Parts: sequence; C-alpha cells; structure tokens
Amino acid sequence: PFVAATLCFSGGEVLADEEERRGLDILARILPFRLGGRTRLETAEWLYAHSASFHACRSVDDICLNMTAPTRFSSELFAFLREAVERPAFCEEDIEREQALAAFEDDRLLQSFQLFRYILLTDGPYRSSGWISGPEPLSAAELEELWKAQVSRPWTLCVSGDFDREAV
Repeated sequence: PFVAATLCFSGGEVLADEEERRGLDILARILPFRLGGRTRLETAEWLYAHSASFHACRSVDDICLNMTAPTRFSSELFAFLREAVERPAFCEEDIEREQALAAFEDDRLLQSFQLFRYILLTDGPYRSSGWISGPEPLSAAELEELWKAQVSRPWTLCVSGDFDREAV
C-alpha cells in the first residue's frame, strides 16, 4: 500500500571542501521545508494531506532525499521529489535558525575541547591559544550554489512498493 523513493547524489563530504562540508548539514536540515514556491506551512500541509513523509540526509559519500507515501499518491510523490531537486527554496529565516542551532552545538563542543586542551596540554604545539571562533554564516545564495553542485553529480534512485515503472 506504500511507495518509497530514495534519491542519492554521489559526492557528499568526499567531494566537498571545508566550506561546503559545513553547508551540507544545514542544507539537509532545511531542504524539506520549502519546495516549489510553497511556504513552510504549505509544504507541511501537502505532506499531511498526502500522508507522506519527506526528509533529506547527508553522509560522507552522498546526500539523499527520502520520501514515502501511500501508493495512490505515487505519481504525486515523484512530482514532489522532482520539485525538491529542481525548485528548492532557501529562506534566510530557516538558514539563520539552523545555523544558530548548529553554532550552539558547535560552541559547546569547542568549549569542551578547549577546556580539555587548557587543562592537559599546557606546553607544546597543541596547547590552547584561545577560543576558536565558529564558522561564518552561509547565505541562501551560497546554499543554492551548493545544492546545484550536489545535484549535478551522478545520482541513484531506489524505489520500492507498488508504482508505475513507466512514470518513474
């Protein structure tokens, strides 16, 4: 009764430089929010009305879009997935919120390592020389360019369930 699709683009962190690596996490976290000109609420309403789920994830090797819906909505599922690839919307508000969350997590981790280095490594090249500042914030344009770079790479589509092979 369900159909599931996973679309993976090769590359991920392996082909990304340091600047892009930090953007991949934020990209995967905000991608499902606004698609095809919809607002965040309209995207959630669409998913709710179609009993569908959609999320993005990234790994060292790839960045993937995962979607599940009842079989009767399979044609719409693939259209929605296509919108996610071709017309994602990156809103500054979403980016700022996700970057603030990531910075908060990073700051606590960095502070823990700095304290560790301060207590145990007082001499030598690994000693603590002050606090490390977090990464510079990314803009919507930078995330859009990162997404375009990811989707231009080779991809794999895995589909399971009851679906129209010709439509896929």
